[in-house]
Amino acid sequence: MSRISEILLKSFRLLWDEPRLFLPKLASTFLSSVWILGVISGSITPVQMFVTFPFVMFLGVFVSIMVASMVKNRDSDRILKQGFKEAAYSWKTIVPTGIFFLITGFVVVIPLGIGLTYFIQFGNLLALLAGGILTLVLLVLVSFASYFLPITLLEKKSFISGFKQSMESSKKSSGTVVTLTLFSMILLGLAFGSSEYLEKLGYMGFIIGRLLATTVNTYLFVISPSYYIENN
Repeated sequence: MSRISEILLKSFRLLWDEPRLFLPKLASTFLSSVWILGVISGSITPVQMFVTFPFVMFLGVFVSIMVASMVKNRDSDRILKQGFKEAAYSWKTIVPTGIFFLITGFVVVIPLGIGLTYFIQFGNLLALLAGGILTLVLLVLVSFASYFLPITLLEKKSFISGFKQSMESSKKSSGTVVTLTLFSMILLGLAFGSSEYLEKLGYMGFIIGRLLATTVNTYLFVISPSYYIENN
């Protein structure tokens, strides 16, 4: 446990010393929040939503790689510029990565969707619990396998090679990675729970809530490359 505490503390200190690490995810979250509000309010038509959704999805992958690059180059005076350039040069890995997470995201929620359907139609609580547990297990497995993916994509310049390296690195430190993955899920759950409370304040509360959740999310995304760089 002391090892995990050390990892979390070092990542927190890194963010404290280098607050520019927050900027990419704060910017992407603000843009995606405006997009979501546009969809909800009807300002964005269904056709526009369909056309722009891939850009929103790939932006998330782009920013994750950018943050990993900034952690790698944390001693540089131009980490924002370097992070942006490295992420831009990684576009060949961003596209398949985005498609991968789109497909796996759909697959992961299938058990929960089936369980929910059975619960609504037949009142079968057991089916709902089984579906929810299976979805959670799949989510943990995907998170475990892709835990180091942003930094390994930078290293390998290939989605397949980067994913394999991420899996191998996770297996080497399986206990630590599982603990950090569960920690991330709990922390994100608390952050998004706070966001839902702020959403009751209206559109501004929605944006503020998402920005607060992103602050937590940035911390979690800094932990992974920091740990990887120290151990490889």
